[in-house]
Amino acid sequence: MRKTVLAVLLAVIVLAPAPAWGQETLRLPGDTTDEQLAEAVKGLTKLEDLSLTDTKVTDAGLVLLKGLTNLTGLGLG
Repeated sequence: MRKTVLAVLLAVIVLAPAPAWGQETLRLPGDTTDEQLAEAVKGLTKLEDLSLTDTKVTDAGLVLLKGLTNLTGLGLG
């Protein structure tokens, strides 16, 4: 589990473009699950843009986003 979370976070660092000044952006890799999403967004209270495109996140996982009050962009392709 710990290795999986670290792999997801490493992929985010490598794949995510540099955010605009003051903006927090998170792009998760395609093999991200609901559980990994929960770990990835934990504590990201300033997150504004989240890409879940082509991930394995389900409708149940989207419930985890309700606490992200600054979220203004969400990619679900």
